[in-house]
Amino acid sequence: MPSCRFFSHIPTPVKWRRAIAQRNLAVQISSLLIHHKNGISILRSRTSLLPRPLPSSLLRRILKQTHSNPDVSFRFFLFARAHLSFNPDLVDFSTIAAILVAGDQFSSVAHLLYPVLRSHPAPALLDSLFYSSNYFFHSSATTVLSKLLNFVLEIYSTLPSLCGAIETFKRIKDFQVVPSKRSCNALLDLLCSSGEFRIAWLVYASAVRIGAMMDGGSWTTLARLLCKEGKLHKAEMLLNSGFCRRASCYDLVIKCYARKRHFSLAIRVLNGMEERGFRTRLSTLSSILDESCRFGDFSLAGLMIKEMIVGGLLPVFPSLDFDWIVRRFCELGKTFAAMLIFEKAQRRNLELMSACTCVSSGH
Repeated sequence: MPSCRFFSHIPTPVKWRRAIAQRNLAVQISSLLIHHKNGISILRSRTSLLPRPLPSSLLRRILKQTHSNPDVSFRFFLFARAHLSFNPDLVDFSTIAAILVAGDQFSSVAHLLYPVLRSHPAPALLDSLFYSSNYFFHSSATTVLSKLLNFVLEIYSTLPSLCGAIETFKRIKDFQVVPSKRSCNALLDLLCSSGEFRIAWLVYASAVRIGAMMDGGSWTTLARLLCKEGKLHKAEMLLNSGFCRRASCYDLVIKCYARKRHFSLAIRVLNGMEERGFRTRLSTLSSILDESCRFGDFSLAGLMIKEMIVGGLLPVFPSLDFDWIVRRFCELGKTFAAMLIFEKAQRRNLELMSACTCVSSGH
């Protein structure tokens, strides 16, 4: 014989009627939104006929029927918050986020999720996103979840939230999702900036194992990671491998060699940079110039200034533009180089307008 507990879970006629009424209302609102371009305006004129505050269950029914049109779903979500006293919970936010990500409307998702990521623990948010993806997108749930997790990983990495980013990467592995280049680079950059070098290498190895592809940004971050660990020889080997195709990678290794007073090695990397067709930039040469000034190697400093003039990076007649040169070096953060030029100008009794302020303030 069925237990009393069984009968206690049978919906009462009142609950049935409420559920049917809510279902019918959801169908009416969804139909209005889908078939009328001014559906929101029509609803705004009839807010007295809508429940207030709007129940989450009704919102989800409407989103379920409109999710194939993300614009419609999002407009109704915003309308409900503004005019129907709707206070979304974590599942509601996850639901609209899944719908928007499925439609590639990432800017709208970012606007919604930033405060949510700050106010909710990562495990709860990720569980909610998983539920929403599976509930709304049966056949394409894996694709939507992949987009969501990669997007959330990128946001956590740029907030920055180290714990949230690492937890999201764990879920990416658990759900067998392939990390995107953008999200993987964002996480590696965060770990490098946070000094979590060991974790960064573990994440890199794990990401490659599960199918992540590296791009120019990835190799730049790995070069920066090696430099921060003091492994400049390995960073130079990475440059020589041909994977790093950005001038910023060379700038970084040259700057680190120069800081350690390894000027011959810095010039070797500079020569390799030119051999591979990279145009020497003022920021590249000024790194060697600045450190040679700091260590008192003024013959090398003179050589670097000559290279800058020959390469068209400084005016042929620098005495006419000492003020500009000092300001430019200050902007690059090369204070020792700026001071060298400043002192030369003073010895020649040249009038400097803004350079005095620049040098005295250190930027």
